[in-house]
Amino acid sequence: MLKVKEIMTTDLVCIPPWASILEVALQMKRFEVGTLPVCDQGRLMGVITERTIVTEVVAAGLKPDTVQVQSFMRTKVPVCSPEDVLLKAAATMAEERTRKLPVVEAGMLVGLITLSDLAAVSENFVGMVVSRTAKRRPYMPVQLRTG
Repeated sequence: MLKVKEIMTTDLVCIPPWASILEVALQMKRFEVGTLPVCDQGRLMGVITERTIVTEVVAAGLKPDTVQVQSFMRTKVPVCSPEDVLLKAAATMAEERTRKLPVVEAGMLVGLITLSDLAAVSENFVGMVVSRTAKRRPYMPVQLRTG
């Protein structure tokens, strides 16, 4: 059976916890990603997502250049080991309702496995993860004002 280390991405972009939210947004744009691991000297501290930036920083009227990542990063992050089999990683992704999973060894970030990585190996993994991560949200009709 394939292990996480065989398909994980190892060319990672990390952001330090003291970076500003503006720096995060610029890195997300530059590397075309929506989630960044937050690391201090290679040690995984948490993750920051574009959703968090929009809902907790911008929507609150905070200035992205004045607030630090450590104030908004998610610190309870599900992880896997490079030695885990893909089925275990996919099960963790499904259970935790995430499409990206940091790969950690001795506390150090060594890779990242994504839904796309799993899709390249087997559609079965994708179905397993997507069926659990897709959240059903109630339809909220919006009335537009005219005139």
